[in-house]
Amino acid sequence: MPKKQVGKWSIDYLQILDENGKADEKLEPKIDEKDLLALYRWMVLSREADQRMINMQRQGRIGTVGPSTGQEAAHVVPAYLLNDKDWF
Repeated sequence: MPKKQVGKWSIDYLQILDENGKADEKLEPKIDEKDLLALYRWMVLSREADQRMINMQRQGRIGTVGPSTGQEAAHVVPAYLLNDKDWF
C-alpha cells in the first residue's frame, strides 16, 4: 500500500523570550508592584510549608507528602486571578 500524506499543519505558539533570552517587553504582564510582592510572599510561604512537611515526613511524624517545590507559581497565580464570582 503506498504512503499518503494526510495533511499539512502547523502549530502557532507564543514566544516570550528570544534566542538570546531577552523578553519581549510588549508581552510583559501588567501587574501592580504591590500585587507582585504579595504573590512572591505567597510563593515563599508555599515553599517553606513544603519544606516543613518534607522534614516532618522524613522524621516519621506524618505520612506521604507530595511536595510542589519549584511549582509555587502554579498554585499561587491561579488563586490570585480568581474573581468574586468564580467557583472554587
